[in-house]
Parts: sequence; structure tokens; C-alpha cells
Amino acid sequence: MIATQKFANRDWHYDYERLPYVFSNSDCQRVADHLQQRYSVLTKEWNPEIDSEWTCRLCLAAKLAMSATLHVNSASYAESRNLRAALPYLHYYSVFSLVVAPAVCISQ
Repeated sequence: MIATQKFANRDWHYDYERLPYVFSNSDCQRVADHLQQRYSVLTKEWNPEIDSEWTCRLCLAAKLAMSATLHVNSASYAESRNLRAALPYLHYYSVFSLVVAPAVCISQ
């Protein structure tokens, strides 16, 4: 079973190491409450199909962000090894992935 941590008056399944030192608990709670009020209007109307759609959208966005990280790290390695032929491809697809990731999460 995953251990939970209490932060910003919410239960988390992730142990934040730096966040409590950067922001106060009350500031994070205020932001979390604001986001909950803002998005609860949308999520009240959800059904299993919409929930599945948004789960897929968020997984795809995370995959694109990880892909961009991989391309940037590969471009850095290619540049250090003077593999200039690969650089335009790696730069293009790293930027492309970062531009597409938020677009996947926009509701239609």
C-alpha cells in the first residue's frame, strides 16, 4: 500500500521534498482550494467515458513531455560528439512535443 502524506490539507500519495520549504502550507492550501473550485464545475458533469478520455489525454501529454526531455538530452549528447546531422531532427521534435502536449489537454 502506498503511504499518504498530508500537505495543504489534502492527502497525497507522493512525498514532496522541496515544496514545503519553498511555499507555506497555507499558500498551497489556498491555491489548491482555488483550483478545486475552478475545476469542480467541469468534473461534476463527468461520466466514465469522459474520465477515461481525460486520463488518456493526460498520459499522452506526459509521454510527449518525456519525449521532449529525451530529445533534448540526445541533442546535447549529439552536439558533444559532433553528430551534426541529428541535431535538426532532435531540436525540431523536442519543440514539437512541447507545443503539442498542452494542446492535447485543451477541451474541445
